[in-house]
Amino acid sequence: MLYYTHSMSDKVKQFFLTPTDRKQILYEALRKSFIENLKDKKVCELFKINFNTFRSLKRDFVNAVKNNSEPAKIFFIESKVGKRDRIEPDLVKKVISLRLNNLSIPDIKAILSTEGIRLSFWKIDKILKVNNFSVLPRRTQSLKQQIIVPDSFKSHESYLLEFPLTDKFESLNGSIILFYPIIKRLNIEKLVEDAGYPGTARIPSLNAILSFLALKLLNSKRLSHSNDYSLDRGLGLFAGLNVLPKNAWFASYSYRVNREMNKRFLNSLNKEIDKHFVSSGDFNLDFTTIPHWGDESVLERNWSGKRRAGLKSVLALIVQDQENRFLKYGDAEIKHNRQSDTIIEFIDFYRAGGGVINCLIFDSKFTTYRNLDQLNKDNIKFLTLRRRSKKLIGGLGQIEKERWQKIHLNKKYKRKHRNLLVYDSTTKLKDYEGNIRQIAIKNNGHDQPTFIITNDTDISTHKVVLKYAKRWLVEQAISEQIEFYNLNRLNSSIVVKVDFDLTMSIFANTIYKIFSSEIPGFNNCKAEKIHRLFINNFAYFSVSNLLGTLKEERQNEIEVTLNKKVHLPLLYETDWFNKETHIKWLHNYKLKFKIGTSL
Repeated sequence: MLYYTHSMSDKVKQFFLTPTDRKQILYEALRKSFIENLKDKKVCELFKINFNTFRSLKRDFVNAVKNNSEPAKIFFIESKVGKRDRIEPDLVKKVISLRLNNLSIPDIKAILSTEGIRLSFWKIDKILKVNNFSVLPRRTQSLKQQIIVPDSFKSHESYLLEFPLTDKFESLNGSIILFYPIIKRLNIEKLVEDAGYPGTARIPSLNAILSFLALKLLNSKRLSHSNDYSLDRGLGLFAGLNVLPKNAWFASYSYRVNREMNKRFLNSLNKEIDKHFVSSGDFNLDFTTIPHWGDESVLERNWSGKRRAGLKSVLALIVQDQENRFLKYGDAEIKHNRQSDTIIEFIDFYRAGGGVINCLIFDSKFTTYRNLDQLNKDNIKFLTLRRRSKKLIGGLGQIEKERWQKIHLNKKYKRKHRNLLVYDSTTKLKDYEGNIRQIAIKNNGHDQPTFIITNDTDISTHKVVLKYAKRWLVEQAISEQIEFYNLNRLNSSIVVKVDFDLTMSIFANTIYKIFSSEIPGFNNCKAEKIHRLFINNFAYFSVSNLLGTLKEERQNEIEVTLNKKVHLPLLYETDWFNKETHIKWLHNYKLKFKIGTSL
């Protein structure tokens, strides 16, 4: 009996000392590694395990412990033997319906994830190949904009995310979360609070503004296309929601926003910008017409220089800091009877916010001579064009050739004619007290000479011409507002909506400019290029709610892995990309960026 007991004891020991089952071998190897602190190579030699296999096992085990996802399942749940589970026919139909709408494999994967379906790229590719789908040809940007998600994929109702949160999902457009550190630095919570923007029963004001901002940062062609994005959970997370609201919500929300809210928002935004970027005090001002193509419209007709016609449209004012090129002001509630007084309204707005105005630069028909006289009495410098007349042009013929001064514009002005002839003098204007400085310009590519008038008598003729030449930059900014931020695609004739749209465009423009200014070699780069090189990218989100070193501590984290792109490594040179940013309005979760591999 004693011999039998010893014999059984030896067999029991041998079971643990010399395991034969594959899973038991892996278990004992991990135990040796963690309990006895043996090096990985030594453990692999002892148990005859492939080194890479063991490292992968160790990684998965540690992640399972961190995520509280029952690590024992790796060893103590019986593995399934045989063929892989067959893919459900309904799932195959969904994949096919998406491909028939010209969607790529990453598109399909991201859309399926909104329904909680986690399907690998390999399985999607296999489904398409089995059903005789060829490789999707490269799509142009215009074709991508025309893609429509089938009606069978219905988006969920939007609601606030509930924290603590643990989740994983993919996103086609979620890489706009790269802007989060900049948005936090601009103190968006205070901006929204100061503005007094409304909230709804389901969506508070901050999340509402972030929803609008998401579409602006995306180069979305129209707000009415927002339903195309309401399946993207990455965009939802950006706004602090499960998904973005439907287009009807965007329209109804904007009706509740008034002009005073937008002015308070811009005022607070300017203060935040001035903390990081010094203002020159010189401002370019210009009007732009935003057409409305509806059959019925309450809007006035405005002249559109681009289309050479009068159109039913919104007349909007845009003001740009001439030095740092930030847009400082916008007004899309201008009526004809007060068009010339908008310059006074901007001055009142900017001074009320504590801003300093040095010089205003604008076009000839921007305001009246009477208002110019008022600016002069208020000690505000201005620089504008004078309207030509036959008498004014004829007077230049009497000026001797030797009295014309030569001025050269360098390449940054991007003008075909950069060698100018100028003549500096003084003149009188109707409704303007005293003399005013006048500079005539020839050889500028126009049939007729240009006349600049200014009340600044302290700067040289050369600097006056260069300062007005910089005004051309505001035309580029307006062009960007119309093309990238899609300011001319109205889906409503309500003017207050357009003013809110313009305010959000200015906010998005500010974010893009700060983003580009912090990337070496991309300062003052256009938003379209920044979006194409850095933002237009597939992203993986891993939201974790992990136990810390102490039980009462939790390490809450949003890890964003971006697909590898040529220019993304430049982000490592920015401070915010390498640092962990805590987002207060996302339950103070820590935001962490990674650059992964390409698809």
